[in-house]
Amino acid sequence: MASSNKSACSVRMSRSSGSAVSTAYACAKAEAAKVRASYATKEAQLKVERAQSELEKAKIEAILEVITLQKEADAAVAEAQVLEEVEATQEEPESRKPP
Repeated sequence: MASSNKSACSVRMSRSSGSAVSTAYACAKAEAAKVRASYATKEAQLKVERAQSELEKAKIEAILEVITLQKEADAAVAEAQVLEEVEATQEEPESRKPP
């Protein structure tokens, strides 16, 4: 792609030596713009990939937070059940005592 433009620039430069400098300058600017555009495309692709990675990371963090809260809730329920069982076993002998 760039080589076809370079040949077009050389043809233009050979036509008139008076405008050769300005033509060369214009061709150089055009080539530099193409190179920058090529890198901009690569950079944009990497930015999209980074954003996708960050989104995945945020999803994982949210899932971990939910799991942590569920773990705490389940642990509290289990603790309450054990305490209720202990309390129930301690009350049984008292209820069996004769009045």
